Formats: sequence, C-alpha cells, structure tokens
Amino acid sequence: MSLHHGRKEPDVEYFSVHQFFINGMNERVRDWVPIEEAVAAARHYTSNVAVKMGITTRVIITDSMDRCVFEWKNGEGITFPAEMKGRL
Repeated sequence: MSLHHGRKEPDVEYFSVHQFFINGMNERVRDWVPIEEAVAAARHYTSNVAVKMGITTRVIITDSMDRCVFEWKNGEGITFPAEMKGRL
C-alpha cells in the first residue's frame, strides 16, 4: 500500500516528472501522478517548442522512492532504461 501526499491507494505507484534547462535550472512538472500521466507528460516535455529551441536539455521520471526510472536527453533521445536507448 502506498501513501503519498495523504492519498492512500492500494497497489498504486506514483511518479514525478522533471525537466532540466540549458541554464542549469530545473522544475518538477508533475508530482505524484500515475504512470500513464507521467509518461504522457514526458512525451510532451521531450517534444515541445522548448526542446526544438534547445532550452530543455533533459527530462526524467522518478518513482515514489525518488529513483530515476526514465531519462531523456536533448540530442540523444532516451538514455535510460538502457533497452530504450536512443528512442524518441
């Protein structure tokens, strides 16, 4: 059973999505959302105007233990997990 931000859902994992910028700053764009929403957000933040302009350099998804479960880098595509390397 997971407990996140006061929500108690049996067998539900929550994820956060972060984007990183060329100036070294970053922001959390989704916080404690189901995997479907995290993946949809990652798709958006890896293909939006900021990516095309070179402003966004990296997007990650972290799990409820703050472990990186997905990483995308501008110019490289997906770098983690290894079996997805180079996609997107």
